[in-house]
Amino acid sequence: MRPVPLLLGSVAALVSLGVAVLLFRAFGATEVGFGPRGYTVSSDRSVQIVFEVDKDPAATALCSVRARDRYGSEAGTALVRVGPSAKRHLVVTYDLATTARANTGEITGCTLDRP
Repeated sequence: MRPVPLLLGSVAALVSLGVAVLLFRAFGATEVGFGPRGYTVSSDRSVQIVFEVDKDPAATALCSVRARDRYGSEAGTALVRVGPSAKRHLVVTYDLATTARANTGEITGCTLDRP
């Protein structure tokens, strides 16, 4: 086997591995876990959404919540800031104002708030 193609193949493999590691760090690592706990329709203009967040206690997460009406249309949305705390696992309760009576209340995602 010739040494030049072997060397080029090895360099290409190392570069590919480096790029894969960088992409995983930027986009693949889950730094915030979240999940629904439930919701309560408080009135025709409000729904209380309860959800869980798992994150580094020193970090701040931004979580998106949404309410839908009986037809499935969006009746309200908000971005909820979950700040630093003493615990890793938090249960958050948020009162979301709605434009119509909600049929559901849900959490749609969480990300870390990067300064």
